[in-house]
Amino acid sequence: PGRIDGGTMPDDIIGALSRWIKLDTQKPNTIDCALADIDIQEDGSTGILDIGDPIQPTLAMEGMQVVKSGRTTGVTVGTIIDTHASITVGYGDFDARFDDQIITSAMAAPGDSGSLLLDRNSLSPVGLLFAGSDTLVVYNKIQNVMNALNIEIVSIGDSGLTSNNNLSFMLPLFIG
Repeated sequence: PGRIDGGTMPDDIIGALSRWIKLDTQKPNTIDCALADIDIQEDGSTGILDIGDPIQPTLAMEGMQVVKSGRTTGVTVGTIIDTHASITVGYGDFDARFDDQIITSAMAAPGDSGSLLLDRNSLSPVGLLFAGSDTLVVYNKIQNVMNALNIEIVSIGDSGLTSNNNLSFMLPLFIG
């Protein structure tokens, strides 16, 4: 668990930050995420809590029914409203613009960042949650995330996400 959920350092460390994409404050971004090298223990799971294992990614489409499992709100469902949105997100000391984003109906709350957005029917990943409000949620397109971090979903089940750079086993850690 994270600090807000009662986690302590170093007892609750499960991995180490290995890659991230620096936000640009001058030009539009397409993603806000990072990757951690995870140390899976015997009780670790690569599935999505209360959903299961995702399959190969697909393109997001307006009107698509979607689902995610988040740390704060658990499993929620929604509808994709836009697949090419541009928004500006405030990060306290600076703002960053994001282009080519997915917008859904309200289906998340603070603490859900990093949730994988899935097509509700197929469990194909379409996006990665990183921002939102009381009325909408913003996701990076999963293809943009996978391309920037050089990861791919290689199979259904225990193998999860792996790197194309011969790193042994990796799962996404998302910062938002």
